[in-house]
Amino acid sequence: MRWFAVSNLEEALSVRQFCPYGEIFILGYTPPEFAPELARNNIIQGVLSMEYARQLQHFAHQPVRCHIKLDTGMGRIGFRGDSPAECAKALLPLFDLEKLSIEGIYTHFAVADSPEADDVAYTQAQEDSIVAVYDELAKLGHPLKHLHFMNSAATVTRPNPRATLARVGIIMYGLEPNYPIHVPMELHPVMSLRAWSPTSRPWRLVRASATAEHIPLREHAPSPQSPSAMQTAMPGCCPIRQRHCSTADAAPLWDVSAWISSCWM
Repeated sequence: MRWFAVSNLEEALSVRQFCPYGEIFILGYTPPEFAPELARNNIIQGVLSMEYARQLQHFAHQPVRCHIKLDTGMGRIGFRGDSPAECAKALLPLFDLEKLSIEGIYTHFAVADSPEADDVAYTQAQEDSIVAVYDELAKLGHPLKHLHFMNSAATVTRPNPRATLARVGIIMYGLEPNYPIHVPMELHPVMSLRAWSPTSRPWRLVRASATAEHIPLREHAPSPQSPSAMQTAMPGCCPIRQRHCSTADAAPLWDVSAWISSCWM
């Protein structure tokens, strides 16, 4: 896996330690004074407003890779427009900021996990809007490398080949995006943490995963090596079919320091 989506700069730098050649995208806010750190570590930053873009420009010493957030109906943050053409024109000043390298646009779906007819239509409208903005930018001389909008629900129920990336989140935990509505595939957690527990003899292997299910501890003989692992994965539109791991009774998930990001590929 090569693409990773994270919440903040601290997480991005942690991933960079273990994945020196991966693509890392920060969905959340990074204080603009850390623009040089973003560029130095080849990290992609989400840009939420013109003001924030200008702040990054002010502090950057070299170009910062960016994806632009559009608000197509989630109602939180991002650039808006009354029409795709107007939205595309509103983004044009971003391309004049020489310290920003604009590589893509993205949005968040509001109700992609709902099968209700009105919600399906709303999601379709969001999808049509961002695709239209992407095409308008190309007409205006700014073709972009990336377009992404699919979350877990959209990835498994309404994949769109126009999207270059998909941000897969909750299904990586082996969970349904909308629990009463089953997705058309079997889901398993993608992460497994392992540590040797010396609390009793013989030593026991403690496992933790992104499920709340518990299983009894399994006893293992001591080993000269103490296995440990942290996986932060970004599968995309392909079904997640990983080996199922469950949390051991002696180490419930909420006592384990671990995380998996929202993901895309």
